[in-house]
Amino acid sequence: MTVEHQFAGSNLLSVGYVGNLGRHLFRERDMNQVPLGATTMNVPALAGTTGCDASGNCDVQNILINGTQPTIFFSPYRGYDSITSFENTAISNYNALQVSLRHPFGHGLTAQVAYTYSHGLDDSSNSSTSTGSD
Repeated sequence: MTVEHQFAGSNLLSVGYVGNLGRHLFRERDMNQVPLGATTMNVPALAGTTGCDASGNCDVQNILINGTQPTIFFSPYRGYDSITSFENTAISNYNALQVSLRHPFGHGLTAQVAYTYSHGLDDSSNSSTSTGSD
């Protein structure tokens, strides 16, 4: 949608809005990611190691931040790497305000200034990657 107004001296001001919304977009999701917000998990194989007590209760965030153990110990399906799920659940939106001003000079010369402020959001920028789904 664009609105234009011509001022004295043939100056033309144009203000426009552009928007787009996408739903049910394709994405790949790794079903074997460490659960979002995982804090403490019992992993008997890690009992007594750094970040875990003698019973195998581990501070997941501390271990993952410091990289002391691989993430596979905290995945929902231990013993497997990534498990890819193909879904049509991604969303996106784009909004932009576009402004331009045109001023004609003599002898066929025209000056124009344009500015666009835009903002785009999505939760799956690339369907060929399974990271960032959280």
